[in-house]
Amino acid sequence: MAKFNIVDAKSGGNAEIDVDILDYKAAGESALSLTQHLQNKFPADPKYGTTLEQCMASAGMILRADPKTGLTPPSMKSIMDGTLDINMGTINRNDGASNHTPSGRLLFPEVIMQLIQAELTSSNDDFLGGYDQMVATTAFVNSPKVDQPTIDVTAPEASASQPIAQLAEPAKMVTITVNEKSWRIPTRSIGLTISDEAMAATALDLVGLAMTSQARGERVRMVEGQLAAMLSGDADVGESDLTARTVTSASFDAASVSLATFSHAAWVKFLRANYRTMTVTDILCDIDTALAIENRTDKPTIATDDPNSPRIDSLFSLANLGLKAPRILLVEPAVVGAATIVGLDRRYAIRRIVNVAAAYSAIEQYVMRRATSFRIDAGEIGHKLFTDAWTKMTLA
Repeated sequence: MAKFNIVDAKSGGNAEIDVDILDYKAAGESALSLTQHLQNKFPADPKYGTTLEQCMASAGMILRADPKTGLTPPSMKSIMDGTLDINMGTINRNDGASNHTPSGRLLFPEVIMQLIQAELTSSNDDFLGGYDQMVATTAFVNSPKVDQPTIDVTAPEASASQPIAQLAEPAKMVTITVNEKSWRIPTRSIGLTISDEAMAATALDLVGLAMTSQARGERVRMVEGQLAAMLSGDADVGESDLTARTVTSASFDAASVSLATFSHAAWVKFLRANYRTMTVTDILCDIDTALAIENRTDKPTIATDDPNSPRIDSLFSLANLGLKAPRILLVEPAVVGAATIVGLDRRYAIRRIVNVAAAYSAIEQYVMRRATSFRIDAGEIGHKLFTDAWTKMTLA
C-alpha cells in the first residue's frame, strides 16, 4: 500500500489516500483502467489534474522534462528501489516506513499503460486510427472466454413485414442466439527487462517511448490478422468467409474484368447494390486496387465536360442516389487479396472485445515480486458483427 496527497474535489482541501495492488484488481473487475477507478473512488479537483495525475505528482513521476522548474523524469532505478518518493519528499509515516513504500512501482504499470493507450488511439495514426473508426462497438470482459452471439437478419429484400391478426405473433425478422462453441481471446505480452547498470541511466520517458513503439507494431500485426480472419474466415474464432457476399466487377459491367479495365459504372453500381441493407462507408483494399479506383475508366472529370455547351434537356437530378465518398483503408494484399474491394458499413460491421483482466494479472505479479522485469498483457479481438454489413467485389 502507498499513500498519496491529492486535492479533494468535494472539500477543495488536501486529502491523504491509500492506493494498493487491490485497486488494480478492482479496476479490472469493473472493466475500468486504474485511472478511471481512482477517479471514481477518490474524486480529485480537476483543476489540479485527475486523481492519477495528482498521485504521480505526489510520487515524483514526471513524464517529460520541464525547463522552467528544472525537473526531469526519474530514473528507473529510483522507481524500482523505492527512493523516488524519498527524493520528492512525499508522505513520511511515524515508523519511517516511507523508505520502502512502493509508490513509484505501484503507479509505474498504469503510467506505461496510459502512454501506450495514448499512442495507439492517436488521431495521427493512419492505420490504427482508421481501423478504430470502423469499429461499431467495443465490449469489455473480465475473462478470456467469450460466447459469440449469432445475429441472423432476414434482409428486407428477402421478406417484408406482414399484416397481423389480433393476438397473433409477428413474423420473426431478427434472431439472436449464442453459439454452442465458445472461444478464447488470445493474450499477448510485451516485456521489458532492465539491467542494474542501465537502470540508473534510463529515464521514465525513454521507457515510455520504447514500450509505445513496440505496442503499436504489435497491435498493427494483430489488427491485420483479425481483418484477414473476418474476410477469409477462421474456424478457431467462429469466423466465416465472405463468399456469400462476393460479386465480380464484370457482373456490373461486362467490360470491367481487370484492374486496368475497372469502370466507373462497376464502381457506382457496387456502392449502390446493397442499399436496402447497408451503406458502404469504408473500403478495404491494397494500394494497387486503390489506384485502379482512382483511375477507373469513364470516370467523370472536369476536363471531359463542358457545362456551357448547348444542351436539350440533358441535365437531370437524382432523387435517391445518396452516395457518399467512402473512406479507403489501405491494407496488404495478404489481408484482403489482390484486385479485391471489400466494403463495409461501420455502423454494424465490426465488434471489438477487450479482456481487461489480462493486463491486471501481470501488474499484480510485477508489483508484488519487486522485479526488474516488467510486462504488459493485452487481450483484444475483433469479429464481424453483422454479415449483412459487408460486401466484396473482385476485379479480375
